[in-house]
Amino acid sequence: MSKLSMAACLSLSMVALGFAGVALMQVGSNGVSTSASVSEDDSLREAVRSIKELAINLRTETDQFRMRIEKIERIAVGSSKSGKEVKEPGGADVVADIAALNERLESVEEKLESLGSDENIAELARSGFARARKKEVEGALDLVLDTSQPARERLRAWQSLRKGGGKGKGQGGPPEALQSIIDLARDTSLGPELREEAVKSLRGERSEEVKEPMLSILAEDDDPQVRRRSLEVLMWHGGDPAVLETITAISREDRHEGVQQHAEAILPKVQHFAREAEARDERGGDSK
Repeated sequence: MSKLSMAACLSLSMVALGFAGVALMQVGSNGVSTSASVSEDDSLREAVRSIKELAINLRTETDQFRMRIEKIERIAVGSSKSGKEVKEPGGADVVADIAALNERLESVEEKLESLGSDENIAELARSGFARARKKEVEGALDLVLDTSQPARERLRAWQSLRKGGGKGKGQGGPPEALQSIIDLARDTSLGPELREEAVKSLRGERSEEVKEPMLSILAEDDDPQVRRRSLEVLMWHGGDPAVLETITAISREDRHEGVQQHAEAILPKVQHFAREAEARDERGGDSK
């Protein structure tokens, strides 16, 4: 076996180890982008299975490569004892490189050893998912903030950002992204369906930044569906007297009958949040 062949074999083995990380990143990224059809747990298990399979294949290659080195060592020793030259391409150079090749092989085996337990493999999979999520979130944020992109694409990126970034009910995305979506919701040059979707994507958002824009939409937007959605955002801010007063007034009378009925339907929840806010204020006053 030539020195070039041996070097190529070792390089391929080391590259295969790198592929484990690449494959993991791909699985992690797909697990985020297709979470509607594949659960994260299933994706994690698949990542662990893939890493185990790659590790097994790499160990097999490593064992075969070590056998080849040992064969060359025997040839070299035998030739040295008989006074003959090594009959391998590269001759003495191959013999001189055996120690270096063994050292590199041991390095590969150490990396394999670190993957030895299921716990280590699972941890590698989890870290891969974390890196994939971070990359996904960063890409979504860039798209949300890119005003040169179509509004619908930016809105979808915002939805992905909240989901991929682990944001749940009551939690907002980055402030600059939140403001970008608020701007879309208030942009009357966009169609009503898109404005409604933008407002809808803010439901459960408890950041103070959404209150005034939603009150403005409720007062100024001509589309009843957009206004209905703004009520659903404002509902979580019932502790603000201005919000409670506005929704109470609309529940009694409004230019759109559907908006009035919707305000009436959610008013008990708004009042509930108002009572919660009052209780918090009272507890805060008692603690002083």
